[in-house]
Amino acid sequence: MYSSTENSFKDNLKKLQKKFKNPEVFQYLENSWLPLKEYYVPTWTKQNCHLGVGSTSRVEGAHAMAKLWLQKSTGTLLEVVRALHMEFRKQFIEIINRISKEMIVHVKNFPPHICALNGKVSHYALQMAFDNLKIKFPPNEKCTNKYNNYQGIPWKHKTQKAFAKRQRIEI
Repeated sequence: MYSSTENSFKDNLKKLQKKFKNPEVFQYLENSWLPLKEYYVPTWTKQNCHLGVGSTSRVEGAHAMAKLWLQKSTGTLLEVVRALHMEFRKQFIEIINRISKEMIVHVKNFPPHICALNGKVSHYALQMAFDNLKIKFPPNEKCTNKYNNYQGIPWKHKTQKAFAKRQRIEI
């Protein structure tokens, strides 16, 4: 299911169908998973902004944290809601503090057109934008805008044009 194009997805699906000759298995896939392919197959997920998160590990990590916060397997629904609310509130405050700090502390070791984004995007996003400038690609390659779509960060084509014209990169 790691197909980067629709054609490779169709080819992989045919291979899968040959491998699992049991019609019940394939019927299960057709009824349960294939209708949701846009949510997990790269050819479709790369068309949506997901900031590079391509696995469920964050969800699994959040589930593990929730279990840790609750500390016991018994309790009323109200106790569960209160415990989760308290922990989510702590996380929210930590996130707000980190965002506030990144709006005040500006990164200075980037080109001016990337530094213009200081205080508007995270330091991590600034680093990603800077890193994509270093990537080499054929000069005649047409921009598909895929990187911008799923990472939410302008690709090298856009940043180079802005740099050449001494313009800011609009978000």
